[in-house]
Amino acid sequence: SDDDITKVYKLFDTENKGYITIDDLKNVSKELKEEIRDEELKEMMDKIDPKNQGKITYEAWMKFHRKKDFSSIQSLNV
Repeated sequence: SDDDITKVYKLFDTENKGYITIDDLKNVSKELKEEIRDEELKEMMDKIDPKNQGKITYEAWMKFHRKKDFSSIQSLNV
């Protein structure tokens, strides 16, 4: 749901800047004790931030995750 997607976004945007950086992704992955390589984080950024601005806005985050959910539904051949 949009509420769940928003909650996750807020976990990354801890300073309420209105965007997420690769450093925010790194910090949360460390807090969760997830070993995510820099290359993987860069790939995440590239997928959600196609304009290569170095930050993920809330709008881009929502658009990406809504599209992802829709793609998952479509793959079920419903």
